[in-house]
Amino acid sequence: MDGTHNWTYYTSYKITLSCFFFLSENFESLVTFTSNLTSTLFDSAYSALASDCRPLVFQLFSDIKRHLSGDPNSSLDSTVRQFYNDLFPLVYRRLLNPGIGHMSSQSLSSTSNHDDCLRLTQQDVSPFGLHPRLLVSSLSRALVVGRALSRLLKLAGEVMNVTEKATLSRECGRGLVRMQYCSHCRGLTLIRPCTGLCIDIMRGCMVTATLATSSNHNNMELALLAIRNHVNDAILHAQLHGPHITATVSGRDDGIGGSIQRYQWFFSELPEMLCESEMEVEQHTCWSGQDVVERFVCCITCITL
Repeated sequence: MDGTHNWTYYTSYKITLSCFFFLSENFESLVTFTSNLTSTLFDSAYSALASDCRPLVFQLFSDIKRHLSGDPNSSLDSTVRQFYNDLFPLVYRRLLNPGIGHMSSQSLSSTSNHDDCLRLTQQDVSPFGLHPRLLVSSLSRALVVGRALSRLLKLAGEVMNVTEKATLSRECGRGLVRMQYCSHCRGLTLIRPCTGLCIDIMRGCMVTATLATSSNHNNMELALLAIRNHVNDAILHAQLHGPHITATVSGRDDGIGGSIQRYQWFFSELPEMLCESEMEVEQHTCWSGQDVVERFVCCITCITL
């Protein structure tokens, strides 16, 4: 039984580690892509803000990536609030009141002080309406699973312990035992499992993980892609209520902002990848799960484990 446990544990480890490295790379590319996509919003629709907003967008997504990495000190609420606090002075001066959009070098100090005041009043003035709150809500729901997965990624050095606690399904375990050890009962200890049998069983083991991970990744991808629209809607809200915002600020001044397909491809190819290194050996016979055969005929659908 120890040999059976060790081999199924090793197989579970390989599956988990393969998924972890894939997810890590995918998180990175997804955040980078959506960051660039959001920056194009300013290039195409708000050119007056573009150059000054690039650092804000970069910081926003850097903080999101830090949150996604599992950083216990990160906060989506603080991240989004800081982004809109920094965006408001630019929107106020460049879009709502373009006449004061670009100050002379002599006025940089007063401009900086005025921007600080605008940041402080942003929460009370609420120039972007409910859109900042909607963005926080959307990201919080969608990133929770990705954040949990990233925490596992950071434990790569302890991934064996993580995997040992994550037991395989009963059907998957039975399939792995039948593939690797049933031939031993007949004294065939040197015969290797057929590649086709290995692939079918690995596919069966991956079904649950694939469905769960794809669904969670979908939500995260949609939420990150939607940041661009959330920001655009917030700026449009500020423009629509420009006169009221300006009057309010002025009054205060007087008193004192497929991959699904890729996932599907990765998980469809993973069984072949996992079996390739173990089973790709020149041999005339192999273990089919029931007997020694010259070749294994794959099932049309995943094998019933």
